[in-house]
Amino acid sequence: MRRRQPELLGENLAPGAHNIGYDPGTPENHPALRKPISRKGYGPLVANSVRFNFEEVSNSPGVGDYELVRKQSKPKQMAKPFGSGTDERTKDRSLAYPGVGTYLFKTRKDIRNHSFGGTIKIMPAARTLCKTENFDRCLRCDERPEVDYWKNLRTERSLCRRCMVQELEDARSCSKHKSEQKKRLDALNEYKRVRHCAYYHRHDKTSAAIQFISNKQLKRKFRLENYLSMFE
Repeated sequence: MRRRQPELLGENLAPGAHNIGYDPGTPENHPALRKPISRKGYGPLVANSVRFNFEEVSNSPGVGDYELVRKQSKPKQMAKPFGSGTDERTKDRSLAYPGVGTYLFKTRKDIRNHSFGGTIKIMPAARTLCKTENFDRCLRCDERPEVDYWKNLRTERSLCRRCMVQELEDARSCSKHKSEQKKRLDALNEYKRVRHCAYYHRHDKTSAAIQFISNKQLKRKFRLENYLSMFE
């Protein structure tokens, strides 16, 4: 649809001399609202509503009318941790943390067995004795050990864990001379930590072995025991 404006027809062509005044009482006479009728008439999609609503009032506040000052809420009082009735800042923590040099630390043992240029082998924390039945008995209490115990592989003598700890305490404290103490400790060092094979397979009084633990679980168990054995 071609739109014809009165300015293009020779009226008010000078700069600043455009006659765009209108009566506010009759906004429908605004020059922007004057639409010439097409030769074909009005179509079904022609908008007949007013383009500009001059009486519309904005509901939003103007510049400077906003209230930017927020009301500060009072801080909540912090609750005591775990329902305790004492203040944590008044507690004496001098005995909670030991001073420098008071820690009882152990040296880390080397569990690797290798030669220069050779293959590295990890020494197991406890040797496994594969037998149909365990007949070893403790030399001191004469009881059959059910868990790991200590055995002298040269003399075939065994000591359970409790008796081994007691023997070490007696050798370190009850010996009057250092030579006697060293002799008893050297004799106890010949005992090796061993265990029976019943923890991962059974024999059923035969030479055959029926394994009931997977190899993955065994490797995980050995890896953890070998790591902890370095700090014994």
